[in-house]
Amino acid sequence: MNSWPLLALSGALSTGLAACGQAAAQDRLQTAADALAANTAVPAAAVIRAECGTVSTAIAGYTRLDGLTPAGADSRFNLGSNAKSMLATVAAMLVESGHIGWDTSVQASGAFPELTADNPNGAITLRELFSHTGGVATYHTGTALNAVEVTGPQDSHHRQFALQALLEDPAGVRGAYAYSNAGPVIAAVMLEHVSQRSWLDLVQQDLLQGWDLEAGLGEPRPVGASQPVGHYQGPEGLTAYDEVEPEIAPFLQPSGYIAITPESYGHYLSHHVCGLQGQDAPGLSAESFVTLHTTVHGTPSALGWARQEVQGELQSFHIGSTGAYYAFALLNDQRAVAVLVNSGSPDAAAAAQATLLELGTEARPDWGN
Repeated sequence: MNSWPLLALSGALSTGLAACGQAAAQDRLQTAADALAANTAVPAAAVIRAECGTVSTAIAGYTRLDGLTPAGADSRFNLGSNAKSMLATVAAMLVESGHIGWDTSVQASGAFPELTADNPNGAITLRELFSHTGGVATYHTGTALNAVEVTGPQDSHHRQFALQALLEDPAGVRGAYAYSNAGPVIAAVMLEHVSQRSWLDLVQQDLLQGWDLEAGLGEPRPVGASQPVGHYQGPEGLTAYDEVEPEIAPFLQPSGYIAITPESYGHYLSHHVCGLQGQDAPGLSAESFVTLHTTVHGTPSALGWARQEVQGELQSFHIGSTGAYYAFALLNDQRAVAVLVNSGSPDAAAAAQATLLELGTEARPDWGN
């Protein structure tokens, strides 16, 4: 699962849909999706545009390289680390319900009684875990993740991994940004402890069902034969990921492993746009949305989101990957755009990011319809 380097945002954001009518805007989305799917590194692509209460999507390409089954409206794309914001959103719901606070520490949560009082990682807060500012071990390379050893039932693997990370020496200084895949997994265990519910139940019941989103954990393939298959860049070129083992191991899945339809991802982003405009969502107040998109310790990181200035204003964005999917999202308090592809190749990532930036003016207040 990749970290999110700052997007190479530039003056490209000054072009786009600013003068388009609604029909022309939809045509532009479809043109963008078609262009992406025409790239040999991208079997299928979805392009999303969301305002508060309004979502438009365009989908093109095929579920896999064989070109036999077109991707459709019900196609679910894996978000990878873009799902970190979903777990952070669930955490905000538990903060509002009084189960935990953003400044509750790992030690104070009671989720890890194995930690000694002198363990420096015990002082890391929920806010710092979601903003990658706690200094905990990063686990953002394949080498580090492949070295993780867990045993027993799969539903215990994430807690074992979280404890291992906490027992390591701090990887950085608290208050400084260092992207960590371990941080949200530790946070998930804290949320489980205070709510006495699994992290997956919290996400499925409180967020996905609560917001009426068509999504679920893991690969979309079990949902139906017409669902997209992820593709990775192998020694013989782009290859469909048909392995039995999931792309993201169970111990890491709280850090991002949600598959969702483009329409539902658009509605998820739309709720965030509405929240930044002062509107509540089911189970979450507008004030909490502002908190989710507020940077921590002066870093470019918010809670499940990164923040970057684009042409004089701050935007929230995130990049997610499973190695076989890529997801890009960019939003502010007026608009959101996102691009999803069922390919983990570098060429697919570059093409998807270029499309996001081309349409990125849609995330600006002067974008228009």
